[in-house]
Amino acid sequence: MAKARGRPLASLYFVEGAAMANGTDTRELTVAEAARWLGISADWVRKLCDRGDLPHRRIGPGWRLIPETALKEYAQRREKRRHDGV
Repeated sequence: MAKARGRPLASLYFVEGAAMANGTDTRELTVAEAARWLGISADWVRKLCDRGDLPHRRIGPGWRLIPETALKEYAQRREKRRHDGV
């Protein structure tokens, strides 16, 4: 089996290819999925995570999983700021 950084590629595909469950009913999305959902770049999603604007959890050194509810809340805040002209 092919490996990436010592881990089987199949397990990496599973994390990247599907939203994950964190033990609750809340779906979690990868950075790429969150970027598509919000209509912004993956780099911008990482910045939002780094500065605390988007709650997330890390899986290993590079993976971040972002709860769908956090994306919805961020999108609502962003829309309110746009509407209010801030």
